[in-house]
Amino acid sequence: KNREGFDNLPLLLNRDSSLAARFNASYTPEAFILDSDMTLVYKGAFQARQGESWTYPAEAAVRNLIHGEPVAVTTASGRGCTIKWAPGSRPAR
Repeated sequence: KNREGFDNLPLLLNRDSSLAARFNASYTPEAFILDSDMTLVYKGAFQARQGESWTYPAEAAVRNLIHGEPVAVTTASGRGCTIKWAPGSRPAR
């Protein structure tokens, strides 16, 4: 689903798993949002269940950045498939 105002944001495909290893990713899909200084400001789920409804913490983090506000929620637990690591890229845990 396309959300208004998010049409032109860059999206990185990480085919060799190098960035997933660097950010210590654990599942897919998992969002990593960086600010204009390339500082990680959010890591976690794109959407999260809260009771009977859904929240969109990754979207909220991007909106905070767009409006020049501090990111209010910096992590959110998510669920997904485990990472299928490219050969030689799995991080030491």
